[in-house]
Amino acid sequence: MNTERSKLYRSRDRVRMHTLVAVTTVLALLLTAAVRSSASTGPAEAPLRVYEPLDAVVADLEAFVPAYMEQQGVPGVSIALVRDGRVVWTKGFGVTNLLTGKSVTPDTTFKVASNSKVVTAYIALRLVDRGLLALDAPLDSYLSEPFLPQEAYRPVVTLRHTLSHTSGMGRTGISREVRFPPGAGYSYSPAGFAYTQKVAEEVTGKSLEALGQELVFQPLGMAQSSFVKAPAVMEQPARGHLPALLPALVFAVPFLAVLSVLALLALVVE
Repeated sequence: MNTERSKLYRSRDRVRMHTLVAVTTVLALLLTAAVRSSASTGPAEAPLRVYEPLDAVVADLEAFVPAYMEQQGVPGVSIALVRDGRVVWTKGFGVTNLLTGKSVTPDTTFKVASNSKVVTAYIALRLVDRGLLALDAPLDSYLSEPFLPQEAYRPVVTLRHTLSHTSGMGRTGISREVRFPPGAGYSYSPAGFAYTQKVAEEVTGKSLEALGQELVFQPLGMAQSSFVKAPAVMEQPARGHLPALLPALVFAVPFLAVLSVLALLALVVE
């Protein structure tokens, strides 16, 4: 299984897909924070401020976002404002890379990590609509070879379980163990989505990337979105950033260890 499929990259056109809850969540948080910072007296305004003039909302965002980025230590972010299902404003703030200083633009692509599960779930439900999958049928029944190591759970885990994080599977895509009876509780499970991907690919004979392009990205005009590092996606990527101390430790610790060993060997030789 291609590990790159677990990562979805997106750009400005990502907001055209309403199922990407990350966009809505980020905007709601930003706009709510902007309201709280600007309000002095009287009742709080509606978080999304959908009935206010666009210019007023944009002015607040352009003032709030850079200040909040500095406060939180965020190098770069790209924001899109959606009204009535249309992108009405986009802007990039900060830089894509602290070393190069290249500016973020509305065309910069970002990794959205586990938000890709929303898209995977949508794809799976489209396959349900087509009659290729069923929400309450054992996922094992669609496979030529078992995915789960525990035979007892193979006829139990369903698509409803994996999509709702109630399959009992773990937090990593490496382990396929079921830790508690499916449906008995909630536990965030990337492994369950790896199971979903395996089933979707087997029943269609297509990769998750191909299904994503066919069912989501191309119909919605999302030319710069992908589950893999496609050329169109990687033209203007944002880079991940860590506090300077972490990469310094990663390189310094092994170096100091080797240096210590060499020093000890030099003493022994002498």
